[in-house]
Amino acid sequence: MKTLCLAILAFFLCHFAFAQPCTPNTSFTSPGLYPDTMPEGTVGQAYLADITFVMPTDTSGINFTNFQIVSIQLPAGLNWQCNNFANGCNYDPQSNIYGCVQVTGTPLLAGDYTVTASVIADLTIQSGVVTTFDIFLRINPQTVSNTNNGFSLVSNGNCAPIQVTFTNNNPGLAAYSWDFGNGNTSTSENPPAQIYSNPGTYIVNYEAYTSTANTDIYTLTNFSVNSMSGYGELVENADTYFKIFENGNQVYLSSVITDTDPPVSWNLNLIMNNSSIYTVEVWESDAGELFFGGDDYISNATLSFNGCSNCALNSNGTISYTVNHVIIPASPSIISSDTIVVNGFPATPLITYDSGTQTLSTTSPEPVLQWYLNNAVIAGATNSTFNPNTSGYYSIVAIGTGGCASYSDSVLVVICDTAISPIIQPFGSSGLILTNPNNLPVVWTLNGNVIAGQTTNVLTVSQGGSYQAILTDSFGCQYPSNVFVSTLGIENAELVAAKIYPNPTDDLVIIEPQNEGLMLLEVSDVFGHLIYHQTIDSKTTLSLKEQGAGVYFIQLVQNNHKQFARIIVK
Repeated sequence: MKTLCLAILAFFLCHFAFAQPCTPNTSFTSPGLYPDTMPEGTVGQAYLADITFVMPTDTSGINFTNFQIVSIQLPAGLNWQCNNFANGCNYDPQSNIYGCVQVTGTPLLAGDYTVTASVIADLTIQSGVVTTFDIFLRINPQTVSNTNNGFSLVSNGNCAPIQVTFTNNNPGLAAYSWDFGNGNTSTSENPPAQIYSNPGTYIVNYEAYTSTANTDIYTLTNFSVNSMSGYGELVENADTYFKIFENGNQVYLSSVITDTDPPVSWNLNLIMNNSSIYTVEVWESDAGELFFGGDDYISNATLSFNGCSNCALNSNGTISYTVNHVIIPASPSIISSDTIVVNGFPATPLITYDSGTQTLSTTSPEPVLQWYLNNAVIAGATNSTFNPNTSGYYSIVAIGTGGCASYSDSVLVVICDTAISPIIQPFGSSGLILTNPNNLPVVWTLNGNVIAGQTTNVLTVSQGGSYQAILTDSFGCQYPSNVFVSTLGIENAELVAAKIYPNPTDDLVIIEPQNEGLMLLEVSDVFGHLIYHQTIDSKTTLSLKEQGAGVYFIQLVQNNHKQFARIIVK
């Protein structure tokens, strides 16, 4: 039977594919499924799996004549189709032991699933053997995977909370800076995984440095000659200017401030290299003045990168100057960013059941809905309302952006099956047998009272009276049978004392009470159907000709006493 189970299981995978039907792999010869485990799928990604099945031709020498797939339970978003769908997924193993199925679709919900197939097998000695078979299928959560010139990232899902791992694409550099967008930063070459607890869009920024050295910028912005002496002006005021030298080479010549004795000052913007030595020379110009010769050299000084206030020249004067120091941090050689989108779960869907219209409904606004019965997918039940026809626990899954899903509570729906109509009939010389195709639990009653310990489909009658069987399903629905009246051992009872004749009869039956007072007269057929009901207090004649030939039961009731009679109509 294990081989049979494997063969039938493959069928169920057949009926769900909307793509082209599969082709069986005939390299396999032993009965079973190939492969024996379905490939894993991922939420939001197209799924396709072909499965070949090899059918057994017999069991213990008894031939199988047909296999039919009748239902398959797959995760939401997947469908199936067999390669013999045109024939209702029926397979004759005596003609061809091979078949296959194809499962396709886009999974909507992550999880580990037991996929169940229901198959009907026919043998030469028995038909309609219903069997279920299971196979494991894993649907992985939807993941985020991005890469750029700086880093790569991979998440374990996209529904909050998620964990994201990062891979540095530029190892071995001098330094790194990470900003993960969730409030966390890192300077590690290989940072720790990050948790994103809430829905939202997060920007990850990355910088990599080939050097961590800062750049120092020194700028001479102001120079003043506060005082000076040793120049040859007798009539006019001083005409002052200065020169600046870097490592002995002149790099700056100021303008001349004419006819003005110190203090005098200049604004400038001279960038200084902190690895060089700078000196300044102060001069007094004699240009255009007769009899005074060349310009007068006053003195010099070495400049400090810290600036100076009223510092002495080497001789003949004082100076002040300002040097601005700006530190420029090291610049990254690689800058990258990427985006992480974390989706939230929909609100928990609420469902209600209207027993009057037998309608389940939800107010969930999510675009994708899926109804379940006893935790199994109901194929095609994807609207906001559903009309159940079977008792059980119903629930719904609301699927939002990115496949994030929320599950409702279960609602018990009880629908009593009107097609269940048990019948009791005579069995042997003193027994009753119950027709119970669903094999539901049964109790027997006699005259409305439960018969203790009688719970099988066959009852031995030990006394006359009205017998009835009552079936009860697991949800409490009760299905009473017809009432069967037995006169065993009481045909001649005189509890009520009435004459009933003739018996057998062609038509008329006379009931002649021997006691005074009212009594109830009831006539039933062999199936317990009441065909006559009347209160009498005197001789009464009944016509049974229209009821047809057969056996009928007469019951008289007076003051809690009963009398039964079995009448044969020819």
